[in-house]
Amino acid sequence: MKIILVSVFALFAAASCSRPEAPPAPPVPAPAAGGERLTLVERLTREAESRPAGALRAEDVASAFQRAGIDLPPMKQVLARTVGARFCMSSLTAAGLGVAVCEFTDDGEAARGLDYSRRTFDRLIPDRRLVRNHRTVLTLTRSRAASVLDDQAVRAEQAFASL
Repeated sequence: MKIILVSVFALFAAASCSRPEAPPAPPVPAPAAGGERLTLVERLTREAESRPAGALRAEDVASAFQRAGIDLPPMKQVLARTVGARFCMSSLTAAGLGVAVCEFTDDGEAARGLDYSRRTFDRLIPDRRLVRNHRTVLTLTRSRAASVLDDQAVRAEQAFASL
């Protein structure tokens, strides 16, 4: 009996000294065009370096909002690939209106991106407004409870349309 107890103790001691299982590997990023795999930082960098000519720039849209009296903190780059854009930036007004500006290569690409966004995200993110000005798409998002943001959204749309 003593031998069995010593054997069981030795087995438990050996098991407790073994290495813990390695954590699972992080997911592999989706391949880029041409099968190339990029990290999020690499993808954002590539998007920033290849902003399309001729589209309204997100910074110009933000300036128009400021002139329209909409306090918009500095915009930050977000992944454009999600909606097929070449470059996107977003921010949130002090009142809580979400603003996203995406730049596309041409009008057709912008129309397809806007349609894709509507088909894919309208069910998931209600109370969004999407507006296209040639090669640039503006998305305004508010919470259902924040109807006070309607005036700000209307002014934002008007400022965007005036560009």
